[in-house]
Amino acid sequence: FVWYASSSLGEQGTPSSLAISDMDGRVTSLVFETQDLDLATLEGALTFSAPSSGEASIDSYAAFLAESATGLNRWQVGNLSVGDTMSVSLSGIAPSTYTHFVVYSTSTDGDEQTTPAALSFSDAALSYRASSLTFSDQDLDAGELGGTVAWTAAQVDAQVSEYRLYLAEDGNGLNKALQATVTSSSPLEHGASADTAVGAYSHWLVYSASSQGEQTTPLGLEINDTDGTVSSVQFADLDPDAGELA
Repeated sequence: FVWYASSSLGEQGTPSSLAISDMDGRVTSLVFETQDLDLATLEGALTFSAPSSGEASIDSYAAFLAESATGLNRWQVGNLSVGDTMSVSLSGIAPSTYTHFVVYSTSTDGDEQTTPAALSFSDAALSYRASSLTFSDQDLDAGELGGTVAWTAAQVDAQVSEYRLYLAEDGNGLNKALQATVTSSSPLEHGASADTAVGAYSHWLVYSASSQGEQTTPLGLEINDTDGTVSSVQFADLDPDAGELA
């Protein structure tokens, strides 16, 4: 903002000014903690942190399910005052047409913000999936695998009790065969023994699992089968005697 003083002789050349400070009252770190890693049923806790700008002008927060990130057809599931534990419990709710969690902040003047913080159900489910799946085939025979399969823990891993590693015939788990079960507290890797047959398998897959079962959608990596067979081998015999080589 700028203010110019003026007189009968005109407007001053140098104004007074005040910098605009636009507060972002949206909550941060929005997470849905659940044992149902696919969110087929909304059973768990929606947690979040205070706005990055602080809570000096915030009175309360309201949590909703909605059909969009902007709060379309929202349905309220919780209300919290500043100072409360920032967690809203949900129990046995079918997602129906809802696709997002949204949280609105309300100021001490009673004004609700227009743009909420939002977390889509699909992103919430994705946060339970492992990442960065790697494998380098150390078995040099075509059609055979050997080496270390490794991956990184899910972004939200408190609800993940274990990861299950499979070989499968596609990235969706066709005819998958379990290779290892690794608890979330262990090193997230598996040493595939040499001479592991590739057969019809084309992918490594890692599924996150909780006490309620295995997540439907895995993290996948297409198999790169190393073939160490040399090619174009040639030998020209320079020894004219039969039965001898040189």
